[in-house]
Amino acid sequence: MKGRKIVYLLFALLFAGSCCSKKGACPALKFDSFELIDFSQEDVAEVRMIRYVANSNFTTVLDSSTLKAEPSGNNFVLKTQNLSIDYDYGIYSVPLNKLYKINRFTGEKIICGKCFLKQNNQFGYQLNGYSVNNKPQEYEGTVRIRK
Repeated sequence: MKGRKIVYLLFALLFAGSCCSKKGACPALKFDSFELIDFSQEDVAEVRMIRYVANSNFTTVLDSSTLKAEPSGNNFVLKTQNLSIDYDYGIYSVPLNKLYKINRFTGEKIICGKCFLKQNNQFGYQLNGYSVNNKPQEYEGTVRIRK
């Protein structure tokens, strides 16, 4: 009977340990889209994304690419690959001849990979803010740019 209790206890510990999050599950401070609000189809006919060295006052260009604006309700979405907050970005509407400057990303430390039986809590960061043309914005899943 004593041996059975030990076996049950071992299985319980193994099960509890397996329910803990795996290493590397913490999110990184990245984003993958821009939402253009109050833009017309003509305004987004040609849109370029410019990546700048962070804190260079948008003067040191690293690269640029043309993005396709996809309709999303009354707005447009620019899908990208995972973009790092280690850079500043510019969204340039060629028809409007206007540059929207995105920078000053902020994040908060969060717990992820928490395990109630082990002291292996992992920490990551979650994006929670940015600025567009020096106006602070809250991050809600996408970087929003108003015309």
